[in-house]
Amino acid sequence: MRVLRSRRRLGGALELASTEIKFAFDPQTHAVAAAAPKRSLEIHGVIEEAMVFANAAVARRIHESFPTAALLRRHRSPTADRFERLQRAVRARGLDVDCSSNLALAQSLQRIAGEAGDADMAFLVKAMATLAMQEADYFATGDCATEAFAHYGLALEYYTHFTSPIRRYADIVVHRQLLAALQEPSETPKPTELSQAWVGTTAMRLNERNRQSKLAQRESTELFQSRYIAQLSGDGQHVVADGVVAEVRTNGLIVFVPKFGIRGPVHLRDKTGHIRLPLSTLTGRPRDADTHIDGCSDFSADAGRLSIRLPIDAPAFHLGGGANVAFSVFDHVTVLLRVLETRRRRAPVYMTLVSRASSNIRAYRSTLAPLDRTFR
Repeated sequence: MRVLRSRRRLGGALELASTEIKFAFDPQTHAVAAAAPKRSLEIHGVIEEAMVFANAAVARRIHESFPTAALLRRHRSPTADRFERLQRAVRARGLDVDCSSNLALAQSLQRIAGEAGDADMAFLVKAMATLAMQEADYFATGDCATEAFAHYGLALEYYTHFTSPIRRYADIVVHRQLLAALQEPSETPKPTELSQAWVGTTAMRLNERNRQSKLAQRESTELFQSRYIAQLSGDGQHVVADGVVAEVRTNGLIVFVPKFGIRGPVHLRDKTGHIRLPLSTLTGRPRDADTHIDGCSDFSADAGRLSIRLPIDAPAFHLGGGANVAFSVFDHVTVLLRVLETRRRRAPVYMTLVSRASSNIRAYRSTLAPLDRTFR
């Protein structure tokens, strides 16, 4: 299987990032007992490669037998504009990513992972590349030209879903098509699954159901993430976690927290334009996260970097009054996670900046007694 995977990689197969979270539940109370990123073991890769190989072989076989009515799955090449955010982010770090083809992108991602020397940054770059992708979709082979059959992410000319008939209707259709392809023409009448019109209509329905399924999965994950953070923050405890800046915006940052798979905004300027830099940015204490430093100025956000000038009289400790506090894409930060009470069933998780991953801030924090419960 390693040989098969290596062969696909040489053809441009992408290894992108998944932010899937696995939850554990208390058998008595049914409350969320734990949440962590889903681990990928080598055996998972072996099984996945075997499934990809089988799916590709079946796709080619049913297309040979039914050139206009085979149910295949394609992944179209992303347009150049979809990579703009990723390219801006890596340029801000003095790196470059070539998105001209799947092979060029795969090689760039591998090179960045080696040059960055930061596993979280490498993961986030892959996650940003994942977001730039088009959605894969089902189609009837008679509805488009052969050159449009390809699967960009897997670097395959033919692909379908065959290996999971117990959980996907598409696989059942493909099983029936394969059985028909393996039978003699005189053995059985032509089934409905071999009609181009039926397959095309079914593909459209499958694509719609697939989008709905992904939406339900995302909302379910957000629901349990919210409940878990609410449980951890009970009794006045602070839920503090390490995060990585995924994006710089005109009003703050977008931060990704690998521990919980949460991605969300950290607002540093309110709707009226007032700068809301937490005192905790300087002290590193979560209890200071709701106290804002008055008199901050020169808020600028451009080219993947955000900068705020502290007032002359700011209690800046080792930084000194009048210094700049700056954040760049892929910087490590610490955030406070909270769930605000709401009537909504799925209360959102809010993030507040606690500190930057700066050596002088860490030095100051090391002199403080442990005050808060942290989750790293």
